[in-house]
Amino acid sequence: MPLDLSHVGATIAVMNLRAQRLHTAKREGLVGRLARMERLGDMRAEALVAGWEVEGERVGVGRDHEDFWALGREWIAEQLGEAGAT
Repeated sequence: MPLDLSHVGATIAVMNLRAQRLHTAKREGLVGRLARMERLGDMRAEALVAGWEVEGERVGVGRDHEDFWALGREWIAEQLGEAGAT
């Protein structure tokens, strides 16, 4: 009897959707915290988070990496420290 794998595609699609939603929620949360708690404003916070997404990919830390956002917060803190030093 052949193995029925017809459900696998749908399962993967649901997993991808969940991963995308989780990524989006974490991203929006970080932008919000930066904008309000760090008083950077929405545009600056968005630019920093977008910058991390580019840098993360550049250094091989893809958005599926479990520490993507923790490393992103560190990178953003470094950017803010450098901006404050100039």
